[in-house]
Amino acid sequence: MKQKINLIIPLGTPHPNPCPDCGKRLLLTKFGDKGCGYACEDRNRTGCRGNAGCHPNGKPLGKPIDQEDRHLRVILHSLIDPYWLNTRAQVPKRNAIYEFFRKKMKLSVFHVSILTKDQLKWAIKIAQTDLRKEF
Repeated sequence: MKQKINLIIPLGTPHPNPCPDCGKRLLLTKFGDKGCGYACEDRNRTGCRGNAGCHPNGKPLGKPIDQEDRHLRVILHSLIDPYWLNTRAQVPKRNAIYEFFRKKMKLSVFHVSILTKDQLKWAIKIAQTDLRKEF
């Protein structure tokens, strides 16, 4: 999906936080027609995959995460997204699923991007055992 880019921050601007994988700077980068994000300044030299998302205007979106957290997020999304992605009422269904996790995990707010490593692991277990019963 193409992201409409309207940068107010110049490309090459560093993220406020360092790369979670190697400690180098994360720099605002354009990723072809897929949008923009913050990528490790060492990615071309070492292959470091550290990154962080950004809003279409270039402002940082969330905090940078390490490889393990990225992997856990992918697993969790692969378990929960099929329940709402192909429905007519995507947003209400997604909201209901996120509310289910919020209550089950006793959180004030639930979003995959803000979960800690332990919370991601817990949410994956919930998705594997309880999600089908509810949805």
